[in-house]
Amino acid sequence: MISLLIADDEGFVRNGLIKNLNWQSLGVDLVEQAADGAAAYEKASELKPDILLTDVRMPKMDGIELATKLREVLPGCKIIFMSGYSDKEYLKSALHLKAVSYIEKPINLKEISQVISEAVSMCSLEKEKQALDLKRDLTIKESLDILKFNFPMEIIQKNTDISQVEKWLSVSGIQVTPRTRFAVLIFSFGVRDWNSLSVKGFGKPYLQDLIHDFFLENRLNAFSGFKDTNTMLLFILEDAGLLSEYILNGLSVQIINKLKDKYPVFIGIGSVAETLEKISLSYQTAVIASQQLFFAGYGKFSKSEVDPSLTFEINDSILKEFKNLLVSRDNDGALAFLKDLSRSIRTHANTLIPNIKSLYFKILLSLLNHAARQKIVFSAASSESILWETLSEFTTMDEVETFVLNFTAAYFSEVAMLEGVSRCISDIYEIIENNYGNPELSIKFISDKLYISHSHLCVLFKKETGKTLNQYITEFRMEKARELLEDSTVKLYYVAARVGYSDQNYFTKIFKKHTNMTPSEYREMRI
Repeated sequence: MISLLIADDEGFVRNGLIKNLNWQSLGVDLVEQAADGAAAYEKASELKPDILLTDVRMPKMDGIELATKLREVLPGCKIIFMSGYSDKEYLKSALHLKAVSYIEKPINLKEISQVISEAVSMCSLEKEKQALDLKRDLTIKESLDILKFNFPMEIIQKNTDISQVEKWLSVSGIQVTPRTRFAVLIFSFGVRDWNSLSVKGFGKPYLQDLIHDFFLENRLNAFSGFKDTNTMLLFILEDAGLLSEYILNGLSVQIINKLKDKYPVFIGIGSVAETLEKISLSYQTAVIASQQLFFAGYGKFSKSEVDPSLTFEINDSILKEFKNLLVSRDNDGALAFLKDLSRSIRTHANTLIPNIKSLYFKILLSLLNHAARQKIVFSAASSESILWETLSEFTTMDEVETFVLNFTAAYFSEVAMLEGVSRCISDIYEIIENNYGNPELSIKFISDKLYISHSHLCVLFKKETGKTLNQYITEFRMEKARELLEDSTVKLYYVAARVGYSDQNYFTKIFKKHTNMTPSEYREMRI
């Protein structure tokens, strides 16, 4: 909104301007008037006009004095002088006060309309700039607030751009130098009801502010964020002389004592990293320390060094080898493989427990998928969600191993029963599993492999499974395609080729027919 104040001791001038100017078309939303300089100054204190249109000569306070005083309190106000006198001294004063214009009386309505329009444009541009500046300042403040609480979550991500992290730190006023050191602390709280604490004013925001104030008192830079309900990460960065294992131990003692009355907590201390690129190592050591403290109880802190040789390497070859044993129906080999795997993991004591459970979960999913293709049905307790929930509750490696071994043994027991019903069907499944990426895979291809006639093969498969062989081949390929589409880096033409389709357009058509969406739509939904 643009406001304008007219100051003139001649009422006919004020009223004439108000009546004869088209204020709306000029862009002025509010017009007020005053009969002398003193009254104008008093009204301006309340109105805070964007534009002052004032006569130079007025009683009590002339226009130059009015403009001078108003400039002190409203430096952005646009001033337009009116005068019936050709006085060079007044003109000099107008220039000194950076007036928009100096109009001589009698007033020309066209001239003053143009001058007011120019003043309005100047005001509008300044207001837009102020709005943009305010938005920018608020954005920066919001970014810093988000950074303050989410920075630890960002820095531990595998694909974090270190150069972007340094920019975030720079925006927050923290410069990273060759002497800067970094460390991660993991706070594990024993709070069962954060809502009740929030009602009392002791919720998570209060807790984070409390911890940050503590570090400010100790002149250390720190950012915190909750990883889950009761786990908070604290990222510390400071000069090498102010960040060491000894200092972190001392700080942990003080924090535990400060929080213990309201927040039962134990702290896992990460190793001090010399560069941002190595901060993941600090996080990993803090996780291991926290796992150890799970058995020690609250009010404790611990630090654990990671020995890379004691961390088990989990890779795709493990799952591939296990799948091969399933395909070859090697019962003894599969069970021996699982026992050897567990034995090896036990010798790598620094392997993260969630990673171990995730590996065994993938092994069980592989087994379930293989069983489903052979029409082996387990109980409802074998669903994916229940399997993961069961693994999550285990607290020892023995429990995990025993559960997976028993599940695998149950699978092979079902396989043995199936073999008595139809060994041929299992052979068909195996051929499809091993050749689904071959464009030549067909009924003829399978019948040639098994030395069975085309017609007999089709009748046998339909009778045992309730599906045609071509239908099953297509469904199997679509299942494999869905698995490949989970990885956003894999090109669509490569997915098509991997599941036996040399023509990407034909593959897209078949995929949409079976899933009611294109491969691209499916990928967007899953990612």
